[in-house]
Amino acid sequence: MNVSEEYARYAADQCSGAGEIRLRKMFGVYCLYCNDKVVAFLQQDEFLLKPTEEVRPLLKEVIEKELFPGSSGFFSITDIDNHRYMSEIVRATYEALPPPKPKKLKKRGGLKAILDER
Repeated sequence: MNVSEEYARYAADQCSGAGEIRLRKMFGVYCLYCNDKVVAFLQQDEFLLKPTEEVRPLLKEVIEKELFPGSSGFFSITDIDNHRYMSEIVRATYEALPPPKPKKLKKRGGLKAILDER
């Protein structure tokens, strides 16, 4: 499941025309964010794009793979060497995905919460 840091950086660079791209390593894979939305995962030096119907017609070839057993199919992008193509499909994925859910505020407890209520 591990992905090389070199591959992750190269993939992020190839998508840089889509918007603000950043990587976050989690459990041996990298999450690729575009403008703060998760749009892809990088695992075993594979680029797995979140599937959207809007992006399907833009793909050179449609190969679907699971990120992990039982997960929905992601688009496996085998040729990441074309900067324009990668930026286009990542931008289209970003635009097709719903906004991230707002983070829930943690409940405050203890003496401080009681004193704040007064």
